[in-house]
Amino acid sequence: MGSSFVNAEEMIGEKLRRERERRSLTLEDVHHRLHIHTDILERMERSKFQSWPGGIIYAKAFLRQYCNFLGLNTAEILSEFEMLDLPQDQVKLTLDEKAQEADRRKRFSEWWNFMTRHGKAITIAAGIIVGFLLLIAFVGSITSKSEKPSSPPKTQEARREATPEVRRNVVRQETPAQKPRSAPRQESRAPESTMSSDFLNSPDQKNFPTIKPDDPMMLEVRATTDVWMRVVSDGKLLFESILKQGEKEHWVSDRFLELKFGRPEGVELGINGYSLGKPGKGKVKEVRITREGMKSL
Repeated sequence: MGSSFVNAEEMIGEKLRRERERRSLTLEDVHHRLHIHTDILERMERSKFQSWPGGIIYAKAFLRQYCNFLGLNTAEILSEFEMLDLPQDQVKLTLDEKAQEADRRKRFSEWWNFMTRHGKAITIAAGIIVGFLLLIAFVGSITSKSEKPSSPPKTQEARREATPEVRRNVVRQETPAQKPRSAPRQESRAPESTMSSDFLNSPDQKNFPTIKPDDPMMLEVRATTDVWMRVVSDGKLLFESILKQGEKEHWVSDRFLELKFGRPEGVELGINGYSLGKPGKGKVKEVRITREGMKSL
């Protein structure tokens, strides 16, 4: 039983390698076409399907994509893959409590180390900023006082001292007294708030995983109802059809993914084992996923 298991597993990798070499393709050539890292391609050709990063579900998704590209009988090879009876590691679409606690501790440790190293410089910079703001407020108060107009001439007292006849002449020739000009009104403005991020999900909002520059983006889509959708990876169209209720699909990207849904509330998304939930509601929705997060188009 053990011997047949090893032979069947090695046979899958040998088929992949032999077909690639028959087409005179290197691992780098396949990487540039499929945007799958060479270490993952090499892992499949060496039949290392056990202990796959992210679980067997991702190993199967990569294998399907590679077989389609090489023009092999994908259904036959996937059937052989199922016969290997590998442990079905379930991909967690949500971080468990231990992972969240470890992430919080890591972030606090990074913040504390940064403050320990640069605390003095930060204190000096904060003092300079506060002093600058106080100086601006002081100069503004002086300027507003200097712009106050002088009191108008006391015309009423002059009228009382003049004779009735002169008073009448003064009244006739006098132009209407102008109201004293008040100091320019300084409208108080609320400080401009920081522009809210246009990302629906991002690491800063703690609803998107941190993906290293060298790691691929592994997208998982699960349909909760029949949904038409289109998937573009790094500018290449990978899928444009109806995903049936209950079906799951996986795609890999190196730089970005652009998704379009007919009914966005009918799908659930996951990226590198992290749940993004449903992208929203509406008739049509387009989103773009990068290492910075997911946002609407």
